[in-house]
Amino acid sequence: MSVFTIYMPSVYANITEEMISKTYHRMNIGKVKHVEFISTTGKANRAHVFFSEMYDSDESRDVQDNVNANKTSKLAYAKNEHVFWIMLNSRRTYDGTSNAGEYVEQVAVPFTEEELDFMDAHFAPDADTSLVDVEYVASIENENYHLCKDMTELRMNHQLLFNEYNRLLASTSRTEDMMDKWVHLAYNNQMDRLKRELCSAGDCFEEEEGEGKEGHYQPNTSEMTVEELAV
Repeated sequence: MSVFTIYMPSVYANITEEMISKTYHRMNIGKVKHVEFISTTGKANRAHVFFSEMYDSDESRDVQDNVNANKTSKLAYAKNEHVFWIMLNSRRTYDGTSNAGEYVEQVAVPFTEEELDFMDAHFAPDADTSLVDVEYVASIENENYHLCKDMTELRMNHQLLFNEYNRLLASTSRTEDMMDKWVHLAYNNQMDRLKRELCSAGDCFEEEEGEGKEGHYQPNTSEMTVEELAV
């Protein structure tokens, strides 16, 4: 039989049923009959705690009053006051026979020094100590993973665009240099050199049949005007 039941939405994965029952006795809350763990994919478990007896103490009455009123109650169980269990009203029914973690004897220290140090070391002083659903934390971590992945892709695309920009910038600079050289040759009436420069750039013109004497190319030696150069 269970006289009182508590639901704890987050319990460190290294904590056992015996640790929970001994802690509730040490904190003068009550005598545990059975602890039912619910495993999750995260770093913590959930637990339903069934009591066979609630102690006559202020601490026990405060917990019972809050839980019965569907309010959140906290139990600081370690040396660090910011390390605590959240206790809520449980609607789980005790099967009447299970006794995992049943408190059978008084033990002064439910946790070893190593276990207490472990819990203190895994608590961030500036962490938010409000109740957060484990599934909500998992969804936030999943969103963070996808955001990091998208950020990596954006950085890669940025690098590709930057490299393409530098390539186009260098190509534009080479084109401007060639144009300046061609204009200089044209102004100085160096048509043979201009023709060779154009041919080397891939703009060589094929002579039409019948043009020029004896099929030879006849260069235009007249000086080009500024309007012609602009065209």
